[in-house]
Amino acid sequence: MSALNEFQRRAVLMGFLDLHHRMSEMEALIARAGDPSPFSQTVPDLSPAEVEAVRGYFSRIRDTMLTFLRQQDIPVDVRRTSLRRTLLGSLQFLSVAAAELAPKRLAGYGPVSPSGAAQVTDVLRGLNQLIDELGARLRQGTG
Repeated sequence: MSALNEFQRRAVLMGFLDLHHRMSEMEALIARAGDPSPFSQTVPDLSPAEVEAVRGYFSRIRDTMLTFLRQQDIPVDVRRTSLRRTLLGSLQFLSVAAAELAPKRLAGYGPVSPSGAAQVTDVLRGLNQLIDELGARLRQGTG
């Protein structure tokens, strides 16, 4: 029997989901830290032992949250979403972000030379083609 009312239980669950989300973002940072991408904004300055310690603490935090939820009879009621569907939706945001780099958008920062416009148009065409190809590849697996 829970010592919390329905609204308090819901608030605890939402808070725990927020904690989980934030830890997941940190775990993604750790996973990307070794990424050789020139666009990476983090320096991989944790030792393997430190990475394991962080992961261990995150696991203990999640275990503590689950134990409390069980003790309070709070079901872990989350809506699960297909990763494929999420990625396909996110690709739309990549297309929008790329569109913001179009020559007519860049003109808001000053005149764009014809050669500059042509170069930007070419790179955007290539980016959009890759985004479209990735979308097609992800859609191949949908039933």
